[in-house]
Amino acid sequence: MPARRLTPKQTERDEAEDAAAQEAASVAAAPPPPPARIGVQAPSYIRAKHPDHGQPVVFVPGELLPDWAAEKVKAGKAKVDPDGVMVLP
Repeated sequence: MPARRLTPKQTERDEAEDAAAQEAASVAAAPPPPPARIGVQAPSYIRAKHPDHGQPVVFVPGELLPDWAAEKVKAGKAKVDPDGVMVLP
């Protein structure tokens, strides 16, 4: 059976379909993005007063900090006492 002759428009359409299929396959094969940073961990022991109830709280190294404490640590508002414990105002 002789090969079917395609018109230029059919050839162009077939090439566009092939390119779209290749692009879809490359997107599907792409590695997933890295996980988002969820929070800030305490770099050392941290003493602070909770802003809602005023009671003292202590965070241990590696503990995930709540937003209010993380903001103070990032802003450099923490002071370090002689024992190496961070104290938030």
